[in-house]
Amino acid sequence: MNKITLKTGLCNPASASIIKSILIFIILLTYSPGFSQSERIDSQKLNEIDVFLNGFSSAEPSEIMHLKSLLDDLQPAVYFESGVVNVYGEQPNSLFTNPDSLNSIASADFEKKNIEIVTIRLSKSFDASHMIDLSVFGAFPKLKYVYILSAVENNPQNIIRKVQNIPSRLQVFYKIDLGS
Repeated sequence: MNKITLKTGLCNPASASIIKSILIFIILLTYSPGFSQSERIDSQKLNEIDVFLNGFSSAEPSEIMHLKSLLDDLQPAVYFESGVVNVYGEQPNSLFTNPDSLNSIASADFEKKNIEIVTIRLSKSFDASHMIDLSVFGAFPKLKYVYILSAVENNPQNIIRKVQNIPSRLQVFYKIDLGS
């Protein structure tokens, strides 16, 4: 191993500390791509809906059509908010809720076995400050998609920061739509 030595006659203490600072800076730069990559990987689990749908185009056409139907067409649905359950239709495959209701969703009295998509609506300004823990959807065997719809002033970084514990089987996407 090569050893670098500095001759004391050429380097005073001030320049030695500058050299040490530069070396530390270079070392930090060397490791920073690894940190930013892990951050990027986490945020890739959660995309804006248009980005998600564009990336989803490589999926099977029937799967794309089914997802678009879940998003756009009227579906049998469960609305769960503030402990109140409203079911519309037979064998609901959609669930609509808000961040306040997530903690009590496991004990809520509705059929969870057919739910394929959950829409979490952020409709009040304080909803955007809540953590959104997706681990509560463990008892939903058919659940594939979680759609976070922000109807209040928000930004993508805030939504990404607030979502946690995304099960590997779920695909999560969001939209900020102040008109919804």
